[in-house]
Amino acid sequence: MALLLTMPSLSPTMETGVITAWRKQVGDRIEVGEVLAEIETDKAVMDYEVVDEGYVREFLVETGQEIAVGTPICILSATAEEDIAALRAQARSAAVRPAATAAAPAPQPQAAAPAPQPAAPDPRPAASPALQPVATPLAAAQAVAAQAVAAPMQAPPPLAPPPAPGSAGRPSGNGAGRVRISPFARKLAEQQGLDWQALQGTGPAGRIVARDVEAAITGGAAMTLTGPPPAPAARPTAQALPGFAPAAQPAAPAQSAAPARPAPTAGGAGYEDLPLSMMRKAIARKMAESKQTVPHFQTTRKVRMEKLLELRASLKAQFPDVRISLNDLLVKACAVALRRHPVINSQFLGDRIRRFAGADIAVAVNTDDGLITPVLRNVEAKGLQQIAAESRALADKARERKLVPEDYQGGTFTISNMGMFGIYEFNAIINTPQACILAVAGVVREPVVEGERIVIGQTMHLTLSSDHRAVDGVAAAEFLATLCGIIENPLSLLL
Repeated sequence: MALLLTMPSLSPTMETGVITAWRKQVGDRIEVGEVLAEIETDKAVMDYEVVDEGYVREFLVETGQEIAVGTPICILSATAEEDIAALRAQARSAAVRPAATAAAPAPQPQAAAPAPQPAAPDPRPAASPALQPVATPLAAAQAVAAQAVAAPMQAPPPLAPPPAPGSAGRPSGNGAGRVRISPFARKLAEQQGLDWQALQGTGPAGRIVARDVEAAITGGAAMTLTGPPPAPAARPTAQALPGFAPAAQPAAPAQSAAPARPAPTAGGAGYEDLPLSMMRKAIARKMAESKQTVPHFQTTRKVRMEKLLELRASLKAQFPDVRISLNDLLVKACAVALRRHPVINSQFLGDRIRRFAGADIAVAVNTDDGLITPVLRNVEAKGLQQIAAESRALADKARERKLVPEDYQGGTFTISNMGMFGIYEFNAIINTPQACILAVAGVVREPVVEGERIVIGQTMHLTLSSDHRAVDGVAAAEFLATLCGIIENPLSLLL
């Protein structure tokens, strides 16, 4: 029996996906648990393992094409010769239906009754209109008849919108003048400097897909840069008043055989439009939602770092094979402080606040595609060596885009450390639904006061961003005081 496979939902937040590579070819046999494709989600690139067996008969979408969860992507059959015409038609219907629905014309309002025809013009001359006091002597001085200026000037007919540059002869992807192209194909075309709007798409509903761009490149298609749109046509001049000679208009320049140079863009700077990756779309959506819906407030403290740095140096000397970073020590310190202040270790869930007994700390990791926050579980129960090993493993998986949903879901608190970039102080955006996020700046050598002396110390700024719906200012200040106390007396981290 033939089967129609659809785009799976590989995480709770996944709404669309991009197939980056097929691991099987048409005609291959695939078994349960084998990988059919690599799929890019909003967080990672994941393997799609099938739960059915059969022969791969047809791929229904192109690699690099962003499609919604539930869209048909592949046909499997029990035998290599089974008829799949019915499933192919079903898949085509499922792919076309949303577009057909979107293209359906909106119901037109009922036509209004025709307006009555205006009466025939009265042949009698109109009475001389009344002029304002200032206008009367001015009209007399210029010998202008009042009737010539009494009626308001008729508005010129509306201008037709100028045609889009290069629109003549350009194919339309949906019949409405808009060229449709998959994100991957657009990126490929822009990387090669190809004017993709001049291509004829061979994908569903005329969509331009990667194979169209590749064919144009290998076939020697012209690589053109699109110029700015032409200037709109000049507005028609108003009719001259009697007694006034119109200003002399400059003669139109003769047409030159050489093509006109395109006008520079504003500022004269070049630019490049980059399509958003799945991860960047998710980051943009979540960060905007957090800033627009969460009432952030910040509390900042400066902490002395000498003893924590001495502890790290001592551990490195005694255990050279164990790589413990400063961030690992801060993660452990936060876990200890969170146990003492559970109000910080919480999530705001709309109608309730959920407080957690254990500290599942998300650590921000920078990747080529953006920021992601894998989670270290039950940090309060783990030693420094285990924290360091797990942190490195998660960071490596994040940069390779190999994280699975269990690696980045369900954190109770987040740390964003930019100290390695020399940042003095910054505010982080809350990773909803968590109530707080800690921004860690760099270690700075600066003068500090000790008793009656000024000495050179090593300090660092910690800034806690809190959701005021779940955390009050006093609670945030108390947490920071506890955390700074642990950092300045770090032997408790070894217990």
